[in-house]
Amino acid sequence: MMLRLLGHAACLMLLLGCESDAPPMSTTEGAVMGTDYHITWINPLAQDEQVIREGLFNALSDVDDTMSTYQETSELSRLNQSAINTRLDLSPDMTYLLGMADDIHQQSGGAFDVTVGALVNLWGFGPDYKPDAVPDAEQIKVLLGQMGQPSLTINRQARTLVKEKPVMIDLSAIAKGYGVDKAAEYLESKGITRYMVEVGGEIRLKGPKLNGEPWRIAVESPVGIREIYSVLSFNDAAMATSGDYRNYFEKDGVRYSHTIDPRTGSPIRHNLASVSVLAENTALADGWATAFMVLGVEAGKRLAEEKGMAVYFIFKGEKGFEDWASTAFKQRVGNVEKNG
Repeated sequence: MMLRLLGHAACLMLLLGCESDAPPMSTTEGAVMGTDYHITWINPLAQDEQVIREGLFNALSDVDDTMSTYQETSELSRLNQSAINTRLDLSPDMTYLLGMADDIHQQSGGAFDVTVGALVNLWGFGPDYKPDAVPDAEQIKVLLGQMGQPSLTINRQARTLVKEKPVMIDLSAIAKGYGVDKAAEYLESKGITRYMVEVGGEIRLKGPKLNGEPWRIAVESPVGIREIYSVLSFNDAAMATSGDYRNYFEKDGVRYSHTIDPRTGSPIRHNLASVSVLAENTALADGWATAFMVLGVEAGKRLAEEKGMAVYFIFKGEKGFEDWASTAFKQRVGNVEKNG
C-alpha cells in the first residue's frame, strides 16, 4: 500500500516525464486481488497493446486464483480446508511463496507468519470483514495455540506441504507483491525492458525513464489524507510499503491496526507508521515490509542494519512524523526528497 500517487495521471507525469520523440508509451489499469493496479510500459516494438493488456490481466488473475482466501476454489482455500497430517501437493507458485514466507519467518524471529489467518479473521480483517469488536483474551489464546509457521512442513523439491495444526494460511502480506512480479515477468517475456508495475501500491520498476533519469516514486504521508511525505528516486528495483493508517478500526478510543503481531495475537501497538522495503523482487519486499511493521522502529532498525537491507521508516516522534533510512537504502536511493 501507500506508494501510489494522487491519481494515476499524476503518477505517470512524475514517473515518466514528457518527451515528444519517444517510443510509444502504453498503459493499463483495473481491479484485481481486491485492489487496483496501474501498469505503464514503453513499447518500442509497437506490439499490440490489447494483447499485452490481456496478458497482464491474466498474469494477475492467475495469482489471485491461486492465493486468494476470498475464493473458495483457490488453491490456498483448498489447502486451508484440508486435513492435518496429510501430504498435500503444491503448485510451483504456491511452493515458491510458502518457501519465501518460511525464510522471512525464520530471519525475522517470527515477526512474519502466514498462519496468522484465523487471528486476522478474529480481529475482523479477513474475508468476513467486521472490525467492530475486540476479542477476549481466551479467544486469542486458543487461536495462538492453533497456529505457527513451524507447524507447516514444506518440501520445496517435492512441492508438498504437511500441516501439523489446523492453521489458516493467509498470504495477503506477500501475494500482491508476487502479482507485481508475475506481471513484470510477463512484460519481459515480450521483450519489454522499461516499465512500471503497481498493484495496491507495491511497485516494480525496470529500466530508466525515457530521458534516462531515474524513476521517482512518492511515499504517502501517514496522516490518512493522501498527501505525499517524500519522493524516492531509483531504477531497476522492487519496492513495497506497509502501514498502519489505512486499514484499522477504533473502539472505546483505542485504534486497532490490521497488522497482527503473530507472536502476541493482537494488533501492533507502537510508533512505526510506515515502512518501505527495496528488494530483489516485490514479493520479498512485500513480506519484509510486513515483518518490519510488526517489529517496530528499534528492533527493525537493528535487523535492517544487521542484514544490510534497504529499509525506510516513517514513525511518530515527539514533534510529529520523523523518518529513518538504513545504510543500504541510502546507498540505493540516495537523497530522500521531503515534501515541503
